[in-house]
Amino acid sequence: MHIQFRSSAPAAARMRRQGLARLREALRHLEWGVTRVIVRFEYVGDGVGRVNKRCRLELAVNGADTVAVNAEGRSWQDSFDAAMAQVRRRVVMRLPQLAPAEHPLPAAGFIASPPGRA
Repeated sequence: MHIQFRSSAPAAARMRRQGLARLREALRHLEWGVTRVIVRFEYVGDGVGRVNKRCRLELAVNGADTVAVNAEGRSWQDSFDAAMAQVRRRVVMRLPQLAPAEHPLPAAGFIASPPGRA
């Protein structure tokens, strides 16, 4: 899984190391299905003069469309945390669209018998 961080804000760029670790941990069981992650941090206005921070996560999922998650917060950490809270569920929702032959996990409802039992 290839992870890219993109930001023009120095404070957001400092989150890179922590963000890498959190992404790898959150997606560790889905790494076979996610080939690329792009993390973008940007400033956005909220219409009343305050500047919020947005975190956008784009994940390239094998055999499915790109999954994109946007979240805004008062700080870079808040926006990243809000995006991370959504990302795993959104990726898992896309994976069942894969054909059974492409999916490395057993089909839903499949229970393997213990050794020695049929």
